[in-house]
Amino acid sequence: MSIAAAKHGDPRLRRVGLPAALLALLILAGACSPPSEPAHAVPPADTPDTGTPGERSTQAETLAPPSPADRGEPLESREPASDTEPPAPGDDATEGGAPAAGIEPEPPAPAVEAGLARGAEGEPVRLLQRRLTDLGYKPLGIDGVFGPGTQRSVEVFQHDHGLPVTGTVGAAMVQALQTATPVAPLGPGATGPEVAEVQQLLNDGPFDAGPVDGQYGTMTQFAVYALQRLHGYPADGVVTPLERRLLATDAAVPPRVGGTSGTHVEIDLGRQLTSVFRDGRLLLAVHSSSGNNETFCTPAGGCRRAVTPTGDYTISRRIAGWRTSELGRLYNPLYFNGGIALHGAHSVPTHPASHGCVRVPMWIAEYLPDLLPNGTPVHVR
Repeated sequence: MSIAAAKHGDPRLRRVGLPAALLALLILAGACSPPSEPAHAVPPADTPDTGTPGERSTQAETLAPPSPADRGEPLESREPASDTEPPAPGDDATEGGAPAAGIEPEPPAPAVEAGLARGAEGEPVRLLQRRLTDLGYKPLGIDGVFGPGTQRSVEVFQHDHGLPVTGTVGAAMVQALQTATPVAPLGPGATGPEVAEVQQLLNDGPFDAGPVDGQYGTMTQFAVYALQRLHGYPADGVVTPLERRLLATDAAVPPRVGGTSGTHVEIDLGRQLTSVFRDGRLLLAVHSSSGNNETFCTPAGGCRRAVTPTGDYTISRRIAGWRTSELGRLYNPLYFNGGIALHGAHSVPTHPASHGCVRVPMWIAEYLPDLLPNGTPVHVR
């Protein structure tokens, strides 16, 4: 069966003061004790309002601040009305929009330096990496080292902005970095033509994103995982300009081990990636999960480490459908090292999680046995 057929078949209140007249009477009478609490004292600021709407309305009327006349203020002491509202507290802007006197404007972000290239290190490189990341280009971390990941991000940025693709930072790229706007990524839950385009590109390559339906679901996410891992990037399942470029270039990925004739499997434990090669060409790259290297015990009482051993093996036997073992269930297992097999599983996380077998997504396990007959070499590295 061909891979194409296999993949695509199916304001605050204040307390009310005493009126001036009453206060004068109290002073004349020689009153020295403080007045009693008003009947409607204002609750503290953090006291919840639990009254009914009618009660809250009555309280608001009782708590209304006294008029100037009530306070004994001469009418002429009131400030004249203003046609303009005073500036809000903390408003640093003046009428012309310039910062108020004594307020320093926020300095602009420092510009990336020109002349940065592979091998450069330090704060200028870190600034470049941070800017690339903000724009949606992944430089494989912000570590201040201009390595292959940063170079690739620079090249992708240059391609997307019509600059010569040199992998080094020139004056034109510095200007482009200052004026560029971030590109929105695509991730799980996204829908529309852009998603369909990515799905088609994935399926045209050595990945299986499922139906080209414009729905960014699990199958698309897992295919993006495989794309990212194949090129040495962390698997986050999000499509940025970098992933788009990787799909568009269709760069050939040679086998790491094995020959250039026939079919063989490479299991990369570091990248958690399983690849099928045929005649030296990458046929299928799959997100997978191997042994978690933790100690576990079987129901029978034996304990051992969950390890997927490295080495060179061949597929020796298989079981069609579900196989239930003392450690769990395996779908369409292909055994290549004793009881260790490539098999389908409902859970294929982005980290090693198995007891030693190599898990692949269920939809991959549906047709993987057709691609890998018994005797197929399996190289675990």
